[in-house]
Amino acid sequence: PTVLDISLRLRNLLREAGLRVAMTREEDVFVGLSARAAFANMMGADVFLSNHINSNSGAPATGLETWIARSAGDRTLRLAQLVQREIVSAWMLADRGVKRADFVVLRETTMPAALAELGFINNCSRDAMLLADPTRREQIAQAEARALLEWLGHSPPSARGILQGVIYEDRGAGPADMSVRIGGATIRVIEVGAMTTSREPDGYWRLELAPGHYTVQASAHGHRMGSRNCTVMGGMESWCSIGLVREEALDSGMRDGATSDEDAMVVG
Repeated sequence: PTVLDISLRLRNLLREAGLRVAMTREEDVFVGLSARAAFANMMGADVFLSNHINSNSGAPATGLETWIARSAGDRTLRLAQLVQREIVSAWMLADRGVKRADFVVLRETTMPAALAELGFINNCSRDAMLLADPTRREQIAQAEARALLEWLGHSPPSARGILQGVIYEDRGAGPADMSVRIGGATIRVIEVGAMTTSREPDGYWRLELAPGHYTVQASAHGHRMGSRNCTVMGGMESWCSIGLVREEALDSGMRDGATSDEDAMVVG
């Protein structure tokens, strides 16, 4: 699911830039290696990128590497060099370089093809922590998008923006009183699946997103989920603070005559 999540994020970024993208899979199902290459050939793709996660025996290794076929020419080498440069820049893990091997998806594809190994899943102190973080997965997808767009000669998508806010406890006054902050809340952007958590103790959170309109949900233990529609402007910072009502406050409100969840919840 981790590799698929990165690849789906990459797909979204490339489509935002105006490219046509075909995925060998869009759900967590196994697709044979030769079938993946055959699909790319059938689609007449201009470029093929395969994402993987590394592992090793013995002491856990670390780092990022990009592979191409042994017989690959200069254009494919350039593709791999761009991918390797960008993913190393994004995660600052060890640069294991561009390597050559006749993996099936590299040997059987008819277009320039590269295979990216995005860290070592068995390195729990570094690589695996990056892979487990949705915000970091978005970073690596952005890095690959930059590499592919540069290789294809496309202009990058419009500048991304920052969506930020605080999660606070709504005690009846809405955003007029944000004095009680909620740290450790989970924030999720519905349209793109981006997630983060609010900091302790100030409840602050921050995400980098493409320009657009988003539904942002926030949840925390002991509180009713809150949501809000927010807009991201390219190259700008936008605020999207959300207030959460305690569960016991909701229960009390219902006993006092509130008739719906909407009546008892305020978001700011």
